Amino acid sequence: PLTVGDDMHQMGRAEQPRYASLDAETLCGAFQITAAEWSQQVAHRAFGGGLEFTYAEFAARVRALAEGLHSLGVRRGDTVAQMLTNRPEFNLVDVAALHLGATPYSVYNTLSPEQINQLFLNSGNRVVVTEQQFLPRVLEARTADIEHVVLVDAAGHGCLTLDDLARSHVRGFDFDAAWRAVTPDDVATLIY
Repeated sequence: PLTVGDDMHQMGRAEQPRYASLDAETLCGAFQITAAEWSQQVAHRAFGGGLEFTYAEFAARVRALAEGLHSLGVRRGDTVAQMLTNRPEFNLVDVAALHLGATPYSVYNTLSPEQINQLFLNSGNRVVVTEQQFLPRVLEARTADIEHVVLVDAAGHGCLTLDDLARSHVRGFDFDAAWRAVTPDDVATLIY
């Protein structure tokens, strides 16, 4: 017979759904499984309105941005700097870089050009993704190794836009092979 305590304990135990993505070995694998299983569900919504992506849309944009980053020379083990506010584009670029086996990292918005320069020197990134409001500091901090600056919210200044990046194509680029080559030992992000 059950006691009152046992009965309450069993009542509180609702069957928890089992998600296939939990069995994935990498974040990339988990993302791909989730995007396939929940393709029409909202994956990302900007606070206060604005951009909204279903998992299918998010996955398609990640694929396009990963190919764009690859077109800029980003490969497994490389770093990608992001100096962005809290916005959907941050997550898109972050996940795209992960799918290449690259290591994204965030640059704090309050850092001085000198501090940013130290991060760039330490990480060795060749690509920076930023916003127009941070562009002057990024350009002042830019090292000789930085080959590309991508703006998410503007065009010009000799920079690529995020849409330019998403439209870049590389003959023979195999997105699926790239993300499947990512291992559990690969670095997910740098935190300074």
